[in-house]
Amino acid sequence: MPSSTISPDAVVVRAGDLVAAPIGSDLAMMDLDSGSYFVLDSIGAAIWEQLEQPVRVRDLCTRLRERFDVSESRCEADVLQYLEKLDAKRLLRRVDEP
Repeated sequence: MPSSTISPDAVVVRAGDLVAAPIGSDLAMMDLDSGSYFVLDSIGAAIWEQLEQPVRVRDLCTRLRERFDVSESRCEADVLQYLEKLDAKRLLRRVDEP
């Protein structure tokens, strides 16, 4: 379980080895170690795509705002909440936090 919240300055990346396959605009993923599976909608899939390489949360939000019509404050709040959920499921790794 995560010990602290993720900040906009945190650098995050995907954790673990998941098998993923697109289903229309969604993304289905399975953790082979635990047998758990997840389905991400198009926005979740866009976030997951950006997490392939380490990225600062603030930069992730900038990239998403280029693709989706969303305000800066709303994007940051929603992305931070989503990343917290990924972190709680051990699907996210924090690389560096100032």
